[in-house]
Amino acid sequence: MKVWKAVLIGVSGLLASAGAAAAADVYAPVPAPPAEPGYAAQGFYLRGDAGWSWLDWSAAEEGANAPIAGGGVGYQWGPMFRTDLRFDYGFNYDLGHGEEASIGTATVNAYIDMPVDFVLKPYVGAGVG
Repeated sequence: MKVWKAVLIGVSGLLASAGAAAAADVYAPVPAPPAEPGYAAQGFYLRGDAGWSWLDWSAAEEGANAPIAGGGVGYQWGPMFRTDLRFDYGFNYDLGHGEEASIGTATVNAYIDMPVDFVLKPYVGAGVG
């Protein structure tokens, strides 16, 4: 009887320690540090633009306007600085007298993003095109 008690206690101890060892092996990922307010990750990004354009040109009649669409690719260099190359296209401006014109533009831009922790991010930008 003493042997059975010893075996039962030994097996119980083994099972209890095996469960604890398995629980200790469970993978728990280390949480990432919180991002700084207003911080954007580095890397490439795509952009898209849509709007309306009013043409101010002496040869066009008043009211020459058209929808405009564009897109581009850019690179975020750090928390506050990014650059991009974009192309915009204005569709069918009515120049009057049955004439229409479409206008395309390409620009290279640089931006300084303000480190503000808010939904809207103000920025200062300049471009050449």
